[in-house]
Amino acid sequence: MHCRYFLILLGLVYLGTTLPVQAQPPAGPERVLSPSHAMFTELLLSGGPGKNGMPAIDSPKFSDARDANDYLKAQDIVFGVYHQGEAKAYPQRIMAWHEIINDSLGGEPVSITYCPLTATAIGFNAAIPPLVSPASC
Repeated sequence: MHCRYFLILLGLVYLGTTLPVQAQPPAGPERVLSPSHAMFTELLLSGGPGKNGMPAIDSPKFSDARDANDYLKAQDIVFGVYHQGEAKAYPQRIMAWHEIINDSLGGEPVSITYCPLTATAIGFNAAIPPLVSPASC
């Protein structure tokens, strides 16, 4: 009985060593750019800001709704946040340039983030302690 299992195992090992192994996908036709493509690649520029090119707003300035009429139009999008009995509004057109606003609501630190690719804003409780203290690193 043990001999039978040994022979089956030996056969599988042999079969596995004799099967061809393909480490890379099969070669396809080479991709050749035309001269007109080469000309355009020299004209390409980076599509986004460099490192720290979109600084966060750490101390946002607010106005009341009446004064906001001087800056905001009726069709402008604002993201409203209500937390611990306090409400604030963050205009989309400001958030599109900075993407992160560090603020406080109801006496607690919060971070409001905005993604211009998905047009979504998310608020985070910024008072949560880090998982690892800097002293232990």
